[in-house]
Amino acid sequence: MRHMWPSGASGPMLEVGCGTGAITRGLLDLTSDLLVTDVSAKLAAQVGSILRLTHRQADATQLPFESNSFGTVFSSECIEHTPNPRLAIQEMLRVCQPGGYLLITTPNRLWYPVVRLAQVTRLRKFQGNELFLSITDLVDAAEEHGKVVAIGGCHLLPWQLPGAKRWLPYLDAYGAYLYRAMVNVAICVRKNP
Repeated sequence: MRHMWPSGASGPMLEVGCGTGAITRGLLDLTSDLLVTDVSAKLAAQVGSILRLTHRQADATQLPFESNSFGTVFSSECIEHTPNPRLAIQEMLRVCQPGGYLLITTPNRLWYPVVRLAQVTRLRKFQGNELFLSITDLVDAAEEHGKVVAIGGCHLLPWQLPGAKRWLPYLDAYGAYLYRAMVNVAICVRKNP
């Protein structure tokens, strides 16, 4: 994901859907002005407290911030858990400053049948809402208010497979070329000025 980070990103940063903060820690190297949010007030408060960050409970489809508030908006593995992923993308772009950047990672819809099978067989513990967008739908939603400046992927195989964690970093190096087949897709969008 770092290779997709825009060199012109500046201003305050918003993380939408911080979850347990696993990704948040990596963002601390990129900004000194980070606000974390999650639909779970408990998770937002926990991450904010542990990492000493400003935090707020927020629904990705109804962000409680004024338009054009953040230089960079980041969201990893969040939009697919909302009732309307396209609306979540529009909301994130709404709060992004003109010329600012939105970075999103989300599962590739190509992998949805595998994920669903893992849920049905209880190999995957998560049983909540999941609406995967196709790569085309993801790009179309983003380009309603911005321009996709980079697209990539990670994990050519599910990381849960035995031995996968050892090989995935080597395969992820080809994310800019193999993203259509990868488990997760990432886009970087520059909001229209």
